[in-house]
Amino acid sequence: MTDSSKVFQIKKFQTLPSTNRYVLDNIRQLNDRDVIIADSQSAGRGRLNRNWKSDIRGNIYLTLCL
Repeated sequence: MTDSSKVFQIKKFQTLPSTNRYVLDNIRQLNDRDVIIADSQSAGRGRLNRNWKSDIRGNIYLTLCL
């Protein structure tokens, strides 16, 4: 028997400005444990609001909603 509260739902995109921005903009439509994945990001950012280069395919760019 599977505990459905532990199931992750993956939403995959070819490109997004930022997976984190997508979550912030769509938080009311997303569920707990949704995973937003993009092959690339055009406006990713890191700690201290630094630009995050994320246009290299093959890496993983994601935000997990908890």
